[in-house]
Amino acid sequence: MRLINAESFLKPKEAVKEVYCQSCGTLVYGPNDYGTEIDRSKSKDYCKYCYQRGEFTQKQVTLEQMTRRCAGFIYARMKVSKEESQRQAQLLIPTLKRWR
Repeated sequence: MRLINAESFLKPKEAVKEVYCQSCGTLVYGPNDYGTEIDRSKSKDYCKYCYQRGEFTQKQVTLEQMTRRCAGFIYARMKVSKEESQRQAQLLIPTLKRWR
């Protein structure tokens, strides 16, 4: 079975430049999907759901909580079992910049 990673997670055909959120691992599709820095410039690392105005939107979320949350996304979009989606999230999320 192929491991889901930042290169394959939620990869759409229409993406020109592949940028993945370094908090949740999802693909940032375009300029409106980037998070923002404190000066309101676009973040180079995080999506708008995870990062706004230079801060994480979920400041108290733990690695385990983010892993469970992202397992739900994997389950819904990748059509794998709940157990496999949890395993994939456990392998992916700790490798992202926020969690290293």
